[in-house]
Amino acid sequence: MSELLDAPSWAVRAKAIERIAMRYTGKRLSEDERQAVEDAFRVVLYDGEVLVRRVLSESLKDCTELPRDILMGLALDIADVARPILEHSPLLQEEDLLTIVRDRSPDHSSALAQRERLPPRVADELRLRGVMTQPRSFDLQEARSER
Repeated sequence: MSELLDAPSWAVRAKAIERIAMRYTGKRLSEDERQAVEDAFRVVLYDGEVLVRRVLSESLKDCTELPRDILMGLALDIADVARPILEHSPLLQEEDLLTIVRDRSPDHSSALAQRERLPPRVADELRLRGVMTQPRSFDLQEARSER
């Protein structure tokens, strides 16, 4: 695995991490393999090539189990890398979303605005910042159900 991640070609590294992530999300790994793969993901978070990190983000966007440091490493990366995680990850909590809206770029906020579901507080913060102009129907329904 390390020889693939150390390959001089970004395309080789991207394809390798995509294959590794597919096995990870398929949950066909022993505990030792899972730990090794998560360590590889941590290495990729520091890959100098944006497209390699983007492939990792795209590959893990729907993952239902992922160590928090990897999740947040991707979510807080540059917007091009973070976008798949920000738009899709079920693992991001309301406080994570609020922090990203408040502390990251407008492009990060725009990605969050594309999520299928947004907590009302996050939708309000996005509207306050001009990222969303209209409440979406499910945001209103959630707000009403919380009352």
